[in-house]
Amino acid sequence: MHILGLTHPMAWNNAACLISGGGLVRMVEEERLNRFKQSHGVAPNKALENCLEAGCIDLSGVNFISVGWDAADYRKRKEKFIWDYQFKQLPIDIEDKRVKYIRHHLTHAASAFYPSPFDKACVITWDGRGEQESGLLGVGEGDDIRAIQELPLKESWGYVYGKVTEALGFIAHRDEGKVMGLAAYGTPDISRLDFIDWYDPPNLPYISKRRFRRFTSKLVPRRPGAEITQEHKDLAATIQAAFEKGLIAMATILREKTGISDFCLAGGCSLNCSANGALLRSGIAERIFVQPASNDAGTALGAAMLTYREIVGVKPDIKFDHAFHGPKFTDEQVRTALTRTRMGNFRPMDDPAAEAAALLAKGRIIGWFQGGMEIGPRALGGRSILADPRDPEIAAKVNRIKGREPWRPLAPSVLLEDMPRYFDVWRESPFMLVAFMANGAARSEVPGVVHVDGSVRAQTVSKAVQPEFHALISAFKALTGAGAVLNTSFNIGPEPIVCTPRDAVMSFYSSPLDALVMGRWLVEK
Repeated sequence: MHILGLTHPMAWNNAACLISGGGLVRMVEEERLNRFKQSHGVAPNKALENCLEAGCIDLSGVNFISVGWDAADYRKRKEKFIWDYQFKQLPIDIEDKRVKYIRHHLTHAASAFYPSPFDKACVITWDGRGEQESGLLGVGEGDDIRAIQELPLKESWGYVYGKVTEALGFIAHRDEGKVMGLAAYGTPDISRLDFIDWYDPPNLPYISKRRFRRFTSKLVPRRPGAEITQEHKDLAATIQAAFEKGLIAMATILREKTGISDFCLAGGCSLNCSANGALLRSGIAERIFVQPASNDAGTALGAAMLTYREIVGVKPDIKFDHAFHGPKFTDEQVRTALTRTRMGNFRPMDDPAAEAAALLAKGRIIGWFQGGMEIGPRALGGRSILADPRDPEIAAKVNRIKGREPWRPLAPSVLLEDMPRYFDVWRESPFMLVAFMANGAARSEVPGVVHVDGSVRAQTVSKAVQPEFHALISAFKALTGAGAVLNTSFNIGPEPIVCTPRDAVMSFYSSPLDALVMGRWLVEK
């Protein structure tokens, strides 16, 4: 049985996935293929085609098509028009009997719980909006997911954070991570946020939309590119502190109602790794699983998994110990792509990990292209830019290469066995979505990846899951003593993360990167 999962084209991060026989054949975001960042409002046609190609089938061979939005629940004629118009960009009849429409936040919940390592867990989904809600609190057990409480649409944490993002001169739905990073430079004062009423469990915090409008009307928007003042930093710190307090309040309610201490998170708000770290440090959550494609891309996966559960009676046997579910390329395909560039400055390597580690130890900044494409916004060792984290100025250097603000933090990939060395409180975090607090060893040995507030958004790298990437960091450790490398996404400026060998070559030659390690090939300028 073949199930095609799709985000609806009206979403902010469009994607497709293919489940065949209960296994995940392919998942890929549209932006990776059409090179249009986020691909908001664009049908995931290239992603759809790539999934079918990976499954060696065509659209007629698909048994079910699952969409992560419920078309039946429309209160506004304008939304219905957008739905119909944008859906018609897909090569699918809107009345096709194979198509199943599933509620947005239920698909987020399934995308988090079903591939998690937990048999039983609390589930939190939250983002800007679903059909008539902005999130869901629930519990997953075995093959079932049960909603306990919905977060009202008019009390959307994602909407609030997005509007503050705009007031700070950034782009909503894209630059919330900048606000999270900027927050470390400010002093929070939640009492300023008079639009939030804080209640004790079992009551959720209440967000007054009327009072929030009044609050934002008094803000003086920062012009893009204008100076960031201390007031801006304090506002970022304040909204981040409230955001973290809101997540902890939701988790507290679920823990008290269910007695379960493991949590699964999804929805765009779950990409806030500082909030996820605060939840872990609160002691309410013993373990956390955050879906790596928590944005709208994840609804394609959740929709397909729920359809499989409905038809077969059990959830599909898909576990996420890695995120490399996108396109992959053979060494011969890489060689062909390099030959076509006519650059000529490339050669094969016997040990790519060792050579890459040697370059990093010499202070080189390199592109690293191996295996399948990651899903989600974090580079995890498939399509990464790597550098030496021992250099306290390395984040500023890499940010200049990528065209990012110099104050933004960059993260490390850390050998799983070295996590206790750098963090006193930590958990496995293969998707780089939880911020831990650095201890003295981390601050002294890898200062280039420690943020100004002492937080580190670390990725844990396991030898069993990522042998090649683990070998690189191990070789780097043998040379330098540091069991970590700086790892950021392989993209320059506003472009999406590179996907194909051609994308990697284009980014490499249009940037000051020193070398490119792609498969077993080394490219130098």
